[in-house]
Amino acid sequence: MSDARTHYTLADLVGDAVSAEINRRELSDLEPMQIDDERRFARSTLRKELRRRNEASLTAGREPMTPEDEEALINETLNAVFGFGELERWLQDPTVQDVHINGFDRVFIKTRDGNRKQVSQVAASDAELRRLIADFARRMGRVEQRFDYANPIIDMQLPNGDRLNAMFSVSSRPSMSIRRHNFAISSLDELLDLGVMDGVVARFLKACVQSRRNIVVSGGTGTGKTTLLRALINEIEPSERIVTVEDNLELGISRFGEAHPNLVECEARGTNIEGLGGISMADLVVASLRMDPDRIIVGECRGAETVPMLLAMSQGNEGSMTSIHADSSKNVFNRIVTYAATIAQPPIDPAHATLLIRDAVHFVVHVGFSNSRRVIQSIREVDPTSEENMLSTEVFAPGSDGRARPAYGLSSRAHIHALATQGFDARWAAGERA
Repeated sequence: MSDARTHYTLADLVGDAVSAEINRRELSDLEPMQIDDERRFARSTLRKELRRRNEASLTAGREPMTPEDEEALINETLNAVFGFGELERWLQDPTVQDVHINGFDRVFIKTRDGNRKQVSQVAASDAELRRLIADFARRMGRVEQRFDYANPIIDMQLPNGDRLNAMFSVSSRPSMSIRRHNFAISSLDELLDLGVMDGVVARFLKACVQSRRNIVVSGGTGTGKTTLLRALINEIEPSERIVTVEDNLELGISRFGEAHPNLVECEARGTNIEGLGGISMADLVVASLRMDPDRIIVGECRGAETVPMLLAMSQGNEGSMTSIHADSSKNVFNRIVTYAATIAQPPIDPAHATLLIRDAVHFVVHVGFSNSRRVIQSIREVDPTSEENMLSTEVFAPGSDGRARPAYGLSSRAHIHALATQGFDARWAAGERA
């Protein structure tokens, strides 16, 4: 690694040069610079500066930098200016799912197979780590954020879609976590190839989406709920109008271009420093109903938005989807009832919440880990004909390898008929072959 003083002197030089060029273009009414333009301009500035330094070294009788050292210093400086310095290597590694920093010298990565390991430090001190986080929050978020004693906690989306959460002063040391999203995995066929499910489950899920069944994806943290929800959404026909509602934009459906041209992405907004201007997910779900959607997708139900989402599912927006934290497909119903009875405004009686689930939810798809890999473990069908006590059937249950296998078969004639219109034979879900 280069000397820290040289490294940050170059970073400051490049940062000032890029800022000056941006201001020059604004004053001259020229085309604004995109991030790739800024990086090219910064690389050119660095090469000119290093050429000047090499010429000065030769004049003084010293050895100039080798081309290899020069390129390494350029990349390191660009990472400091446009990325996150030493942390950038993990943000560029496709096998890394999460990064956890508990102080400058306590850095851990979690890989996509669920394993964790400690890696080298990303700063020289806690003070430098805090400075890096503050600089990152100021430059890289879609909205500039402050990271100081008045604002010791930040939560932001990075330009590549990853989520960053950091804190200091309220924690023993400056701490940060980055949750990465793999937008490259975006279809059920890709999940099938990765062994997340078998062919019968893949055909079942495709038929569920195409026959406009309402789906809840459940699972624990990091089990792949968002990835599966994204893959299900990408089975929706391009002609349909989709409205997504998220706490943070993580589904990334707009990345798939013309696959969903009639798309509206909504993101909740916190209050300002005066406590005003907040827009909740519940507010957005209610507003989305007025936008004439074919389907409403709620990225994750966590509380007050649960009841509006269930009402949307049961009042004509069939084929809608959401995800929820739960440790089993069966426990999803208790979780929804709890949200409806304690967090919803106004709260509703548990018995009424149970009936609302029965009318709104068709299938629960549960994801989890088995032998350190993400798999679909269970698929549960809600019986729409049950009366006071809601009944459900585990159509697919964990097999010997932990993946969902045909179990008790479909019980609802309505679901059997709907899936049959999309080519799915109910006998497949009972372990038979037509």
